[in-house]
Amino acid sequence: MVSVNATTIMVLGGTSATYKSTWYYDIPSYKWTDGPPLRWGRRAHTCSIINGSSGSGSGSGPLLVLVLGGFGIDDDSRTIEVLDIQSNEWLPGPSFQSFHDGHSLTSWDQKHVYVVLDSGEIHDVVCAGTDCTLTKMPQELTDVSNALTPMLIPDSLTKCTFQK
Repeated sequence: MVSVNATTIMVLGGTSATYKSTWYYDIPSYKWTDGPPLRWGRRAHTCSIINGSSGSGSGSGPLLVLVLGGFGIDDDSRTIEVLDIQSNEWLPGPSFQSFHDGHSLTSWDQKHVYVVLDSGEIHDVVCAGTDCTLTKMPQELTDVSNALTPMLIPDSLTKCTFQK
């Protein structure tokens, strides 16, 4: 589930690996409407909102919904699907090299989505327009918990000092 704007929530996928349905919920009217079906059915996936200008670093690009991993069929669990909110159309995104479940994600300023895999790898997703890239970061978690909840903490709250 993602918040598309101040009044609309989007719910994606379901409890079956073949489930492709999505819905929009309009909070003020209490009404559900069908959204565009996912390209691949999936469950136990993650999703996030990202601004499609993140690749260029400036300006405002299309608002995108990313759907990542989970359980599916035909190895679709390695894929990232990208929904352009304005066109309401799903586009193919980058893929992971292997299947992942139990992964988590967090976003920062709607410009980066950080994906923490069950292996401890951390990947950065950025999008220029609707073209998204997946980059493995050099940092990795050494003690991994399945389905963890990552969050970014500002440096000002860490009170870390580094000695050279």
